[in-house]
Amino acid sequence: MRLEAHLTILIDKDVAANWDGVPAASRLSYVSTAVPGHPIAQALDHTKVSDAGSFVVLRLQISKLDALHLGRNHRRARFDRHNECVGAWLAP
Repeated sequence: MRLEAHLTILIDKDVAANWDGVPAASRLSYVSTAVPGHPIAQALDHTKVSDAGSFVVLRLQISKLDALHLGRNHRRARFDRHNECVGAWLAP
């Protein structure tokens, strides 16, 4: 699947209500004391902490969607928001 979209990144006060809705246990998934992808000595050599400042919301406004199905009969279609989201078949 391929998308064309406009992306808006919401932070801080713009996501405060969303952050308030995240369960306390899940909030621990948003920050670690170790830098992601950085080598650590042992599998659990990191600490999870809760930090609203590391929470963002990504808002996508999709303008085009191109979907490809690979199977016995390959199919591909495109949907364009500027064309009332009318789908069109494409050669796979």
